[in-house]
Amino acid sequence: MSKLPSLASIYVRAAASIVKSTKLKKGVTTVPPITLHVDDIGPFTQSHVDSFKSQVNIKADTPLPKSQVNIKADTSADTHTPLPSTYLQCVTMPMPMEILSRTDFNILGSLHESCTIKSHRKIQQNEKLSAVASLVPEVEFSDKNDVLLRIGVAINDSENNVVQTIDNQYRILNPQRHKIKSTPKPASPDYSNWPTSYSFSYPVTAGRTYASLNGDVNPIHVSPLAARLFGYSSCIAHGMFSVCNLFHASEDDTGVNTIVGEFVRPVVLPRDVVGKRKGEDYVVGFYDKEGKFKVCVKGVIKNKARE
Repeated sequence: MSKLPSLASIYVRAAASIVKSTKLKKGVTTVPPITLHVDDIGPFTQSHVDSFKSQVNIKADTPLPKSQVNIKADTSADTHTPLPSTYLQCVTMPMPMEILSRTDFNILGSLHESCTIKSHRKIQQNEKLSAVASLVPEVEFSDKNDVLLRIGVAINDSENNVVQTIDNQYRILNPQRHKIKSTPKPASPDYSNWPTSYSFSYPVTAGRTYASLNGDVNPIHVSPLAARLFGYSSCIAHGMFSVCNLFHASEDDTGVNTIVGEFVRPVVLPRDVVGKRKGEDYVVGFYDKEGKFKVCVKGVIKNKARE
């Protein structure tokens, strides 16, 4: 493909997948591999980049000095501003969505379970980039017999060097999961002694505005009424929205880092949430009416020191 997949076609296939199964045949533990190539995932318009930055707590840029400009970048642009390390995950979201829509699964109601972003260097806004997304054939299963699929995305520069990898895990819900007794989970860590590092106020429109950037216009994110049909009291924020806000609030995006986000429970909008960090570990959540901290996203941030 020369450009990113059409979201319209993705949602048509997603709706049509209702006739498909949510399970594999007994004893089957692999699925056919699917690979998607996109020759050019840019150019990135300044308005789109600026909108992303404004939503995830990134302050206005100062262009890099010419001495720090990546020589592989297209020097015809006026500025050489590095992209946020989380931006390409947002931009390439249609690729794993396209792959999910091509599987033999009913993907309605599927969940984005986790995401790991590994950035190998700073990526300038005006670079020519391509991407390859691949469905991992080996399938995992949850204790509820949900199917767990992994889709990796590799971002390549003009010389075909991998500059960033994005690993996504999706959960295809087993409709009979309510009949299966859950495996006892280990006790959750006590986050009460973790300092509250950041506070965020998510408006009810947070899901809608972030969906306009990443293309994930699932009704549970954009419409309170539609979200109620799926059992939520209102629409919910994208898990990566919280990851991005927490990561960029530290203002320490070195461009060489690993960002892991696990989506534990939804953030129902509107909601005031807090981020807590302890070393490389972090959580994002909220306090309920009884004052108990509820974790919505947890993960790890590893930054290589600035050179």
